[in-house]
Amino acid sequence: LDVSQEGVVYLCVGNAVLPKINYSVTIPSVTGVTTTPPAGIAYTPARSNFEFKAKYSFEKPFVVRTDRKIDGKTEEILEGKKNANGEYEYVIPQVTQHIVLKFGPDHVANMSIEGAAVWSHGETIYIRVERKDIASIYSVAGQLVRRIELSEGDTSVPMQRG
Repeated sequence: LDVSQEGVVYLCVGNAVLPKINYSVTIPSVTGVTTTPPAGIAYTPARSNFEFKAKYSFEKPFVVRTDRKIDGKTEEILEGKKNANGEYEYVIPQVTQHIVLKFGPDHVANMSIEGAAVWSHGETIYIRVERKDIASIYSVAGQLVRRIELSEGDTSVPMQRG
């Protein structure tokens, strides 16, 4: 019942329905990493924890980050706990926004590195860029091995030894 306006009475019949808010969690497809739920977009209710698992085809797991900022600058790092199946279990606490996950190497500094990043793990080269670009991979002898068109975000390139 609302009588805030003189001469007008508003009456709501029935129970108030609160909208259910869901947020997306984008899980990237990364070579050597199998996630549950699988790579793609998953949804979770607002203010709930989002849980996922990652199994790595290599010994040392990647560092998993969200795009949420802890202090306005530093990306949140998720701590994985290894279970009996060899999977790492992760929890994103209190989801209050859309989230994008990133799997990658551990930064050596206590600050986020802006711009491009290139690293290798096993026989795969990983490239992260902020915008579309072209990467050229050269051999030690200086010969062009491969040229790749990169889209924004992470790209993995399988390579053979040699």
